[in-house]
Amino acid sequence: MVMRLAALAALAAVIISCDSQDAPQDAQRPITIEDIANATPLADSESKIDALVLKYVKGDVFRYRAVQISSGGADTAFLEQRSTHVYTKRVRNVRGDGTFEIGMTFDTITVSVKATNKRTGQVIQEQQFTSADSAQRNDPAFSQFGALIGEEVTIILRPDATIQEISGVSSIVNKIIGNQQVPPDVRAQLARQIELAVYASFVEQEYLRFPAEGVDSTGGWTTSNTAPILNDVFIASSTARYTIAGMKKVKGRRIADVTAKLAGTVTTGKRSNSSTLRVTMGKSEIIGNGQAIVDVEQGYTISKTTDMTTDLQATVTNTATNQSQNMAQRTSMRTTVQLIR
Repeated sequence: MVMRLAALAALAAVIISCDSQDAPQDAQRPITIEDIANATPLADSESKIDALVLKYVKGDVFRYRAVQISSGGADTAFLEQRSTHVYTKRVRNVRGDGTFEIGMTFDTITVSVKATNKRTGQVIQEQQFTSADSAQRNDPAFSQFGALIGEEVTIILRPDATIQEISGVSSIVNKIIGNQQVPPDVRAQLARQIELAVYASFVEQEYLRFPAEGVDSTGGWTTSNTAPILNDVFIASSTARYTIAGMKKVKGRRIADVTAKLAGTVTTGKRSNSSTLRVTMGKSEIIGNGQAIVDVEQGYTISKTTDMTTDLQATVTNTATNQSQNMAQRTSMRTTVQLIR
């Protein structure tokens, strides 16, 4: 999908434990971004925490708005894109093994994309989509977006918030394929792409990656992560340092302000023995920073903003023809996720 061209690993959460009781009443419903204005700073005695954990309760419902703005591209092509996704997550069950069964549904999607030749200024491609337009929503040309609307997909999260399983995308695949005759292996590949590029991506964008072994004495922690780029042609490796910058209270609940600094590099991925392409890396750099507000009592994300810049230079050689092509790409991306209900 076009909006995922520059996607790297964002922050993920560690989910530790959960009760099996029903969702809390109105007075205990999730703190949203609108509530933050009424938060008051906490004294030192109340602001110390040893860990951040997510405790979902069966019946919990969370509605998020995710906005992604990116710019950049390879060589002369400059790509600007903006997307807004509103989605609802409901905790259907806390299973016996401690995993969470979550139903995730995209309610609305808007996407705008513009590709320009950097040398001439000529617009190469311009495209807009809004799910509010029923004609666009049902247009096969936008099926990669329209097919998502209203379909609840099941996500099984392990206690550490890694995804154990994603299921229920078959109806989305059917909408995209339509009446085309598609081999089973192609159908399975499309399903896997939807699972990873859409649902796994949004799970990663939403959550803060919590410390597996608790918060250290300085009020922070460090994590490392790897993620594929461009269908495993490259692998991005990064390390992030998180710091609890402050603690507040609103509606009787503590919330934590967390900052993040990220740095990393890009290396070549694995090639099959039959591949005639050889990739030689030049300069590669990943720089990022982020801010998040987290409910300390249950650990869910109230808001999170991540800014990421990726520089990538490489030479791709076709060993069969001995022809080489230089590749240079710089991409900047900002992702903002806010809990709106």
